[in-house]
Amino acid sequence: MNSRHKTLVRRVLSGDQSSNQALRELCLEAKTLRGSERFALISPAFLHFFSHRKPPTLQEKPPNLLPLSEERLALDTFRAILAMFDIFLNVGDPPRQIRQIMSSFTETIPHFITWASYLVEAFVENDLLTVRLLGDSSLHTLSIVSELLLAIIFATEQEIHAIKGVGNLIFRVFIYGLLVEPHSSSSLEKLDEITLSGVNLIGKMSENWEEFCTGAPDSFWPAESLASSLWKSCFIAGPPCRVHPTSHAA
Repeated sequence: MNSRHKTLVRRVLSGDQSSNQALRELCLEAKTLRGSERFALISPAFLHFFSHRKPPTLQEKPPNLLPLSEERLALDTFRAILAMFDIFLNVGDPPRQIRQIMSSFTETIPHFITWASYLVEAFVENDLLTVRLLGDSSLHTLSIVSELLLAIIFATEQEIHAIKGVGNLIFRVFIYGLLVEPHSSSSLEKLDEITLSGVNLIGKMSENWEEFCTGAPDSFWPAESLASSLWKSCFIAGPPCRVHPTSHAA
């Protein structure tokens, strides 16, 4: 750890107004490192962040209704969370090493899931602040969230019951993107990736198939929508482990 790294870590641990920016910078620095070195750098900052930051409850105080000062803080925190998510998706190490690295982060996994749930909920509820601030990157953000959920399960070999509602999250991600940007080719490609993530996850957890689908009822989507057709043909019948999602969406 060089002097810049130490400075950034101290700024994160200070918890002052610059801590979120410092965390994002630290994540960028970490991307230049390999495997265990990367996570040794960010581990103290991650643990500190999650012990002090809790996502807001949308039902109590939607982010788009926050005072401007709190809105900026919420955005800053949001960006820091995304930077941390991105770290876990750019590891570039063998699966065994990823499992070893993730095993040291088991106490943060519930916090990751909580934040992932919050982000998806914000999109689904058409949170104006989040959508406005992210703009064209909203689908990219959602794909990060869905891939993160998969990464946690694959890398830590978590049982599906340990991650409540993950099936619902994956499909709400898909539906949100489908309704927001249905005509963009890049968006369709991204939605395809997100949906395939859900298909792969169901395939891996097929023995827990019914539990996986808990919380994502058929009535969640309009009866005649493309999403409803996807849900009925793909998932009500059972886990489609080897089926590409676009074949069902056609």
